[in-house]
Amino acid sequence: SFTDKFTLMSKSTGAGTITLDDNGSNFFKNIRIETIEAGTDAVFELDGLLATRRTNTFTVDGVTYNLLGVSKEEKVTINLQQDTDAIFNSIKEFVDKYNEILETINNKLSEKYDRNYPPLTSDQKEGLSEDEIKRWEEKAKTGLLRNDSTLQNLVSTLRRALYDTIEGVSGGLYSIGITTGSYTDKGKLTIDENKLREAIKNNP
Repeated sequence: SFTDKFTLMSKSTGAGTITLDDNGSNFFKNIRIETIEAGTDAVFELDGLLATRRTNTFTVDGVTYNLLGVSKEEKVTINLQQDTDAIFNSIKEFVDKYNEILETINNKLSEKYDRNYPPLTSDQKEGLSEDEIKRWEEKAKTGLLRNDSTLQNLVSTLRRALYDTIEGVSGGLYSIGITTGSYTDKGKLTIDENKLREAIKNNP
């Protein structure tokens, strides 16, 4: 009421966001909405390539840009800082999962067989309920994988894979602070957080 004007504005930004169509009724003309001020796209040059976006805020290759004004011929230098926490957390998650798998396999390899629960015969099953049979068979399976050669080879392969040298890559896990613990840990990995963060910072 202060400006004595009625304005329609698009919720989105960029070119071509508003069109007027009254199906020949001259509705917009009669209420004197005759002028359209077209929106414009953001135009910028990034790494030598000219590009446009419908909004001033956009993301390219994981980097979010927010255009604040026109720089004309001036060059703008953008400095990026590595997200050390994201890389560290990703590596830590891998190590945790690896240790979890290793613990599961090692537990099976060292699990003792319970001789008090031999496999049930058909006659023995007839005198037991389904729950009793289920519990008995779970006990009977205890220790069946003790010292299993296939699982032992799997553990050896997993551990060797982590410490074999990779062509074109200097150092190994130990050089970035990831090492095996004591003998009782049976190959589990431990992380020196300070050393790993320093390695990520220096050579992500």
